[in-house]
Amino acid sequence: MPRCFQRLLIIALLLLSSLSLLATAGQRRGRRRSADRRCGPPSSPPASSSPTADCSPCSAGQYLERICSRVSGTDRLCTKCSATKPMACAPGQYRSGCGSGTTGSEGSCEACAYTCPAGQYHSGCGGISMGTCVVCADCRAGEYRAGCGSQALTDCQCKSGFGSTNNAECIECTAGKYKGSGDECTECEAGKFSASAGTFSCTLCSTCLVGQVETV
Repeated sequence: MPRCFQRLLIIALLLLSSLSLLATAGQRRGRRRSADRRCGPPSSPPASSSPTADCSPCSAGQYLERICSRVSGTDRLCTKCSATKPMACAPGQYRSGCGSGTTGSEGSCEACAYTCPAGQYHSGCGGISMGTCVVCADCRAGEYRAGCGSQALTDCQCKSGFGSTNNAECIECTAGKYKGSGDECTECEAGKFSASAGTFSCTLCSTCLVGQVETV
C-alpha cells in the first residue's frame, strides 16, 4: 500500500474519531440542560393585569353614594349623612337610619311625631335629628303654662285674677277690676263691682230701696 494512501487513511480515521467525541459531548450537555429544567425552581406566574378597587364598607354615619367595581377599578364612594345628603326631607320630617351599620344605607324620611311625657315638649326635629324631649320651663309668679306637653310649646299665661301689660310679669288685679279673657286687668262694667283683689269676674250691684245705701 503506498505511503500516501496510508496517511490519508490515518487522517480520515482521526477525523471520524473527533466527530464521534464531539457528538457524545453534545448529547451529554443536552441531557444536563433537560435535567436542570426538570429540577430547577418553578417559574413564576405572569403578573396579573386586572384593575383593583376599594370595596371596603362605609363607616358609621356615611351612606354609599357609588358602588365599587373591580372590573373597571372604580372605588366605592361613601358620603357623610347630613340635612341635605342624600336628600333633604320635607318640613315636619327627619331622615332616619342614614349610615346605620356598615351597609351604607340612605335611610328614609320619617314624620316628626314623637310623644313626650307630661310636662315636656318635643324640640329640634329635622334634618337627620329626630329631636328630643325638653322639660317645660317654669313660669313666673301668678302665671301658669297651658298646653305644654306632647309637641306643643305655648307661652305662659296669667292665672285667674292676675293680669299683665305687654307680656310683662303678671300682677294681681286690684279691687274694682277683674281678669277676663284678655291679658290685662279690666275695670268692672257700670252696675258691677269686685270687692276684693284677684277676682276673675265682677258682681252685679244690688238695687237698694229708697232710704237705703249699699255697703261693701
